[in-house]
Amino acid sequence: MDMHIYGTPREALIAACGRNQRGQQPPGPQALRGLRQPDAAAVVDLLGDAAVAARPAARALLLRMQAQPWRLSGPGAGDAAQATLALQVGGRCWQLHCRQAPRLQVREISG
Repeated sequence: MDMHIYGTPREALIAACGRNQRGQQPPGPQALRGLRQPDAAAVVDLLGDAAVAARPAARALLLRMQAQPWRLSGPGAGDAAQATLALQVGGRCWQLHCRQAPRLQVREISG
C-alpha cells in the first residue's frame, strides 16, 4: 500500500520536492536524531510526521517546496531534547522547532 502525506503519495512528494532542492549544509558533528542525511525524502518525512499543531504549516511548506527552490540550511540551536532547523523556501526562511525524543518531530513552525 502506498503511503500518503497530507493526501499526496509520498513518492510523488519526494520527487516533486527533490527537483527543487538546492543543496544543504552538511549535518555536522551533532547530527540530529533521525536526520543523518537531510535529503528530500528525510525532509518530506519530517514534515509529514509533524505534530498535530504544526500540520497546517507543514502541509503549506510541502506545497511551497514542490513549486519553489528550497534548502535545509542546517541545524540551529538545540540540545538533547529539542532542536531548531532552518529551512529556506523560495527566499524565505522558516524555523522548524523540533523535539528529539523519542524521535525527531516538528512541533512548531515559525517564519
